[in-house]
Formats: sequence, structure tokens, C-alpha cells
Amino acid sequence: GLPPHPRAAQPALDFGCGLDRLTRALARHFGQVWGVDISPRMVEQARELHRDVRNCTFQATEGPLTFPDARFDLIYSALVLQHQPTRAAIAAMVRDLVRTLRPGGLLCFQLPSRLPLRRRVQLRRRLYGVLRAAGLAERLLYERWGLHPIRMNAVAEAEVRTIVAGAGGQVLAAREDDHAGPEMASRLYFVTRAR
Repeated sequence: GLPPHPRAAQPALDFGCGLDRLTRALARHFGQVWGVDISPRMVEQARELHRDVRNCTFQATEGPLTFPDARFDLIYSALVLQHQPTRAAIAAMVRDLVRTLRPGGLLCFQLPSRLPLRRRVQLRRRLYGVLRAAGLAERLLYERWGLHPIRMNAVAEAEVRTIVAGAGGQVLAAREDDHAGPEMASRLYFVTRAR
């Protein structure tokens, strides 16, 4: 027979997994895959949807990751970091992801490098807060009027490179990406760790 795939025993992390089919797809190529999300409700639904995949583990987490240093061979995150409340929180999260990456592993994450003026003002988020405080239902505001409470942040590429280097990582490449929409100047970063 064929020898085992070289990644057969290696762990991967899908950071900000939601209900994620990506976690499931990664499970075909990695020995163990963790899907992590801030929403306990999403994590419960992901567990239910993917209960037939034995090497997938889903967990809710808020704040620093509880995984040990150098745990993962692959870490992937898209449309997550930009929703952190501050740029300092984004920097802390990037450092934490680099910390949990094994030397020689690959961290791939998406992050806008700038926000257009209309996104910086975040009128939809502010209006959502006012109308929720006035007692209007979340569903009406989100589904019918397109308002949401989601904050947006961006970090310039030079600053991202400094954060990664300070955490012991190295940016291998930073490519244009349209995950967040074309006006967001989003970048997809490919990072490794030497030590």
C-alpha cells in the first residue's frame, strides 16, 4: 500500500470556524483539526453538523488561545481578525497564532490593511446599537434593514510584518485578497516560524 501521507499525524487549526466546512475539509488531510470560534452557538451547531468526522474538535474561545506553544502545523483564519475591537487586540491575536504555530508550519490569515471612510465611520454598527437600545428586534435590524453590530478594523501591512516578526514569525508572502470586499484593501498573509 501507499505510505501514510506526511501530514497524517499533524494538527491544524481553523480559527474563526463558524459552522465551517473548511474544518471538515482539513480533516481529510491532517491528523487532528480544531475549529475554534467565539460563538458557543456556532460551535454547538458545528459539532452537530460534523459529528461524523472523528478527527474534528470544535471549541468556543474568547481571548487568548489555550493551546500550547508550537501546537499546529497549519493555521487558517479569514474574516475574523478584522472584527476584533481594537488594533491592539488584533496584534495580540496574531502573536498568539504565531505562538501556537510549529517551527516550519504555515499560518495563513486575512486582514484588511485599510478601511475606506464609510467603513471607518461604521454607521450601520452605530445605528444598530441605537435601535437595539430602543427595543427593536435583532432579526428585523439585520435581516430586513441590513444593520449589524460588527466592528471593523484594519492594520497596515508594515505593522503586520512588525507584529509577526516580534512574535518570532516570518511573513513569506502578502497577497491581495477580496474576502472582505474589493474596497477593503485586504491582504492574505502567509507566515512561518523558524524557532
